[in-house]
Amino acid sequence: DSCGRPNGLQTDFAKGGTLTMKKVLLAGYYGHDNLGDKAIAEALTKELKRRGYEVIMLSGDKVTSAQIYGVETYDRGKLAEIKDAIEKCDFAILGGGSLIQDVTSSYSLWYYTGIINLCKMMRKKVFIAYQGIGPINKKSNEFITRISLNGSKTLWIRDEMSINTLREVGVVKPNIVFSSDAAFMLKPPSRDQVNILLAKCGIKKEEGRIENLKNELDMEVSSTVGIGHTRWATHG
Repeated sequence: DSCGRPNGLQTDFAKGGTLTMKKVLLAGYYGHDNLGDKAIAEALTKELKRRGYEVIMLSGDKVTSAQIYGVETYDRGKLAEIKDAIEKCDFAILGGGSLIQDVTSSYSLWYYTGIINLCKMMRKKVFIAYQGIGPINKKSNEFITRISLNGSKTLWIRDEMSINTLREVGVVKPNIVFSSDAAFMLKPPSRDQVNILLAKCGIKKEEGRIENLKNELDMEVSSTVGIGHTRWATHG
């Protein structure tokens, strides 16, 4: 929904029978020390666990991901482990990011559509959750996307441009839902937690004018970049 909560996930899973569909496979760009993908993995893992599902994950760093998220992990780069993970799950979720695109390289698009098609071959439902789609520049990749995503269970897409991309390449059969980024499910830290983190990083802050901060600094500043944040009334 507009707040990022996966109510659609709950509804669609219930249609399949939540009592028998308990183990979820999360596939994405996890385990590569990317901050955005870390946030997505944490958000989806916490939400699915909260709803009573057991989570398994494909990761580029199985040990670290298992420690951080408390889940069973499989190597996303080894076909045998990918197949084992799909075999063990009741359904799979491609979670977050812009996974299906060929701007960085065609490999990303081939990899994730490959997982989708492997899930279908093994008769596992696939949910595409909180995704940005595209750009897709090559006609061959448009074809791969079309045959891979048509027939998927549900697509939760996080922006209108991505929905337009899906329509342009001919993805019409699945239920397409306008969603948000999965990271919005995370609970924001308190102001005190933020201040503690900033202090640990050696970042000083001060309310009011920039001069107030300058007066508080007891050292010569040689930096060329600073951050000035305007606090609107609606922010509390």
